[in-house]
Amino acid sequence: MLWTDDAKQGIHEEPTSYLTIQDWRAEGRQVADMAFFRGEPSVILDGDAPDRVLAESVSANLFPLVGAVPALGRTFTQDEEDRGEPVVVLSHGLWLRRFGARQDAIGQTLSLDARTRIVECASSG
Repeated sequence: MLWTDDAKQGIHEEPTSYLTIQDWRAEGRQVADMAFFRGEPSVILDGDAPDRVLAESVSANLFPLVGAVPALGRTFTQDEEDRGEPVVVLSHGLWLRRFGARQDAIGQTLSLDARTRIVECASSG
């Protein structure tokens, strides 16, 4: 995990912004690659009752960087990330709980914090 430090301001182990990660990747210093992720409490509004989840905002290269392969569907591309496409990758648990591990979960929409997202894949765990 990479943190932002600013000793002059007394800031240590602050979460790093997406734009800072992009800058660091472009600089190509002594690191083969790095990815962005940040968890945020969110609410799925579809269904009978709201479902509180921890939604992770991630960069497209996170999945290949950590060797994660979806059980179903695909992850999202750098082009989709650049355009801010409204795609979602389901965790294995969420896929089981909300979609009953159905294969037709791919392409379904999901209302996450009142924003419609398109399900692109289900995680293998």
